[in-house]
Amino acid sequence: MAEERFPGARTPENAGSAPPDDSRWESGASVSFRPSPAGDQSGSPPPARPSGPPGGAAGTAPGGEGAGQENPGPLKTNRVIRLAQVRRRRNARRLRLLVGVTLALTLALAWALGALAPSLGALSDLADTIRIGLTPGEGFPVKTNIPQILQLEELSGGFVELGEQDLVLYSASGAQLRSIQHNYSRPALAAGRTRFCVYARSGNELRVESRSRTLYTKMTDSPLLLCAMSQDGGLAVVTRSARYAAQVSVYSSSMEYLYGWSPSDKEGTPCLAAFSDSGKKLAVACLKAQDGQLVSGIYFLDTEKTSQPVSSPEVASVPLQMSWLDSAQLLVIYQDRAAVYNALTGEEKYSYDFGGESLLSASISGKNAALLFSGGTGTFQDHLVILDDRMRTQADLSPEGEGNQVVCTRTAAYILEESAVRAYTLDGEEKWTVETSEKPLALLDAKKLLLFTGQQADVLQPPASSN
Repeated sequence: MAEERFPGARTPENAGSAPPDDSRWESGASVSFRPSPAGDQSGSPPPARPSGPPGGAAGTAPGGEGAGQENPGPLKTNRVIRLAQVRRRRNARRLRLLVGVTLALTLALAWALGALAPSLGALSDLADTIRIGLTPGEGFPVKTNIPQILQLEELSGGFVELGEQDLVLYSASGAQLRSIQHNYSRPALAAGRTRFCVYARSGNELRVESRSRTLYTKMTDSPLLLCAMSQDGGLAVVTRSARYAAQVSVYSSSMEYLYGWSPSDKEGTPCLAAFSDSGKKLAVACLKAQDGQLVSGIYFLDTEKTSQPVSSPEVASVPLQMSWLDSAQLLVIYQDRAAVYNALTGEEKYSYDFGGESLLSASISGKNAALLFSGGTGTFQDHLVILDDRMRTQADLSPEGEGNQVVCTRTAAYILEESAVRAYTLDGEEKWTVETSEKPLALLDAKKLLLFTGQQADVLQPPASSN
């Protein structure tokens, strides 16, 4: 399939200008017609015939029946000429009418395709969903053949898994939908509900992919820093800038330019970005060096307005993760604290201080966050804390094993150990433990809870003795 390129970022002040219209007709255009071809004598008068033979030998006798009557030949010829002219004028009017109707239909179709582009994209996603539903897979486990997982994202109940050279896409029923060799040196993913973007950090290329094909390809003038995708397929592209700290460009699901922001050195360089569920707001975390330490701030962009973003107070910490709790609240996990911000004002509403503990892993799901702190060496145990949307402690416990990673879902928190997975309720009660033959590498909350070990993905099932 031929790849479609979408236009590069434009400056915000040109966002409202319309592209040049190359399809309009020049004024004064007319339609010309060729004369009748040789051999068609309907438009030429026939040669005059003599009224009688030379000398009048064969003519009508004077005073006879034909005396005083005009020869009918010229009258018939003039009638034929007039009929031919009327026929040509009628055909010309019909042709002009046909050309006008065709032009009007063409312009109406072009307008409709532009106006309905988002709907056409939704129809394409729906067609993919129907096709995938009619050709289900054989279930799990599946062999992904990705030796090292760089990134893992849920996609329409299935998943997209990124490796150093390849990425694979599976449906919720375990059917392999696509396998792509990207060959990026520093690859990264940004995923929405039914599509994703794969790009190269510090490179100049990004691709927007659906579950069946490549939708768009873009070459950027400046190196890419990061990308973020909304649930409906909108895309935020952050690149380096010669004049500013960076350039943030926001595109619609049909890759039309919507919004731009150029953070200066005062704001810092973007290191994280996240869309709200509606896709209308974008949170950008910026990082800068100040007085010998790293300082960060959160900036809230409204992609439907051209006003300057709302900013939060700066903190002397590095942001690691952030997620929208709702359309007006953002949760940010820093190196040494967690905080909830009001997206309308930038005000910090709630916070949780880590108290000097070393954060090993963090996970956000819905309105809850799970924090796993490292116990270090010796007799110190790991420490698990589960917070609600007001940064209040829901659970505070010391797991029995030594964990490597924590994954939070809407109903439980899971700790991945060297050869086991432990499940806890959100209020801290241990539910069960599953022993694994290989080291658990990742756990994904898709349509089913999927555990990745080695180069394989399987459904995580609680032990039979568990309730």
